[in-house]
Amino acid sequence: MLELTTDAPVSELERRILTQLVRHRHSAWALRDLLSDVPEEEAYLQLAECLDLLLHRDAIFAMDIRGGGERRYFPARLEIESAADCDAPHLIVGLTTHGGELWEADAQPDWSRLITVTPDYETFDKRWHVCAADAQTIDHHLKTSGLDDSHFLGDPKHDTVDSWQVTYWKTLPAAHRRRFMLTCRGKEYIRDLRNTYEIL
Repeated sequence: MLELTTDAPVSELERRILTQLVRHRHSAWALRDLLSDVPEEEAYLQLAECLDLLLHRDAIFAMDIRGGGERRYFPARLEIESAADCDAPHLIVGLTTHGGELWEADAQPDWSRLITVTPDYETFDKRWHVCAADAQTIDHHLKTSGLDDSHFLGDPKHDTVDSWQVTYWKTLPAAHRRRFMLTCRGKEYIRDLRNTYEIL
């Protein structure tokens, strides 16, 4: 567990917030689900207090997405309370690099087990990239996902990448990658393939 230093989360709620933000950024309001056991009139105040503390510790960032933009800023405590009290999807929070390090110190993830599956956005759902720390992990994952040669258009291509973006706040130095295109029959497996962040 994390030692309770000035740099570390000091409450279970702060730990839960960091964990919730590991994979995706969330609206402040959506994080109220972490306080389902707290009366509604108290939940938003507790959440706002925790978010304010995490912002001051540079463990999370806040972002305003109104108007289609993504402007990072430091909201006032009253704005955080208001966003936590009602459906205010414009106030988004996410982990900073420091917040990610705090989560890692507590969770001690084994990044070598991670697999990411992403579409090539230029070809939409036709071409996919699967990355992992080693080629055997990718091969095992594809095999256990139910894909076989009949699901691929041509042979999957293997290469390595020098920078692997494993989540929005974490980049690893290298990875093995399989690139492939799927037949129509293969697309039914993509939903399962994309559910690959086992350690997160």
